[in-house]
Amino acid sequence: MTSSGVADVIRARAPERGDAVAIVDDHRELTYAALDERPNRLARALPAQAVGPGDRMAYLDHTSPEVVELLFAVGKIGVVIVPMNWRLAAAELLAVLTDYCAQVLIAGRGFGSRHGAGRA
Repeated sequence: MTSSGVADVIRARAPERGDAVAIVDDHRELTYAALDERPNRLARALPAQAVGPGDRMAYLDHTSPEVVELLFAVGKIGVVIVPMNWRLAAAELLAVLTDYCAQVLIAGRGFGSRHGAGRA
């Protein structure tokens, strides 16, 4: 896996502070160890989705601990994240995807039907 500044932050903290809470939201807490391990699993799965160093991956969802995990995962393999504004209309989102040549789009629940994903 490629090293990056973002990925190195957690990689360096996990051994020192593994059981300490790194992220808290309304529903759960993630420790530094989990925030290092979970993105590792995601980073290993991403190349199977045809993304690699220098490729672009779009992300469409509200802010959550999962987006932080995704940021660390893509940083580990050198993929460029393209955050998309969930307030945009379907045509605007398509323009962003086209402009940035994103190979993969990861979208949260509800965005596919709301924005017409899967329609010809």
